[in-house]
Amino acid sequence: MPVQGPFIATPLQQHIPGELDALVQRTSGKITDRDKKLGIGLLVDAYCDVVDHTLIGLLDEISKIHDSSQLNQARRVADDVKDKARHYVGWAGGLIASHRLPPVIHHFNGLVHQIDLGSGDRSHAILPVSAPLAVRADIVLGTLRDGSAKDLQEGIRLLTTIVDELMIPLAIEPKNLLDFNFLVSKPLDGAIGLVRTLIHRMLSRFGEQLTPDLYPVVALHLEKFLILEHKKT
Repeated sequence: MPVQGPFIATPLQQHIPGELDALVQRTSGKITDRDKKLGIGLLVDAYCDVVDHTLIGLLDEISKIHDSSQLNQARRVADDVKDKARHYVGWAGGLIASHRLPPVIHHFNGLVHQIDLGSGDRSHAILPVSAPLAVRADIVLGTLRDGSAKDLQEGIRLLTTIVDELMIPLAIEPKNLLDFNFLVSKPLDGAIGLVRTLIHRMLSRFGEQLTPDLYPVVALHLEKFLILEHKKT
């Protein structure tokens, strides 16, 4: 099925698509504890790939030409987000009966697509973005590229909105599919809120450190994963 509409695309580690597809095939039978462990590991790997290619990739690009203690702190926060993903996904996974995993496995498999973004076909996590975000992104990226942006506030607001929208397919929808009881849902909701707050605060502090000459670098990085128009090759 062709990828439709504006989306966020983050490349996945090579082992993820094949192992995930094999796991999908096994959902027609009995899911074992080994399958559950593999599935949880794949989800964590995919989460970390998204963080790497959106947040950490941006910080690393900026650090090549601009270094500061705030930038280093932002990098530590981004790594902490990955650690929290590993912890909470692993914790929740331990509470899931194996037979309840297939809907989540199919959900994540539905996010994986083979597409060419200019350097050959590769498997990506494809995460849809809303039409209002896409319209706003087109405007904000233009001002960052051409130097007309007076500050980075709109760019930071765009990034925080992207984070909020990513939370839906990556965290909220899987949690809802598992239909946890209140005692499990409450701490998971708290963990999702904590991760969102950490990222928002990190982006706000990070944005204060950047000078206008770095705005085009921010735009260029965002355009690597925020695909407003996909032209097939």
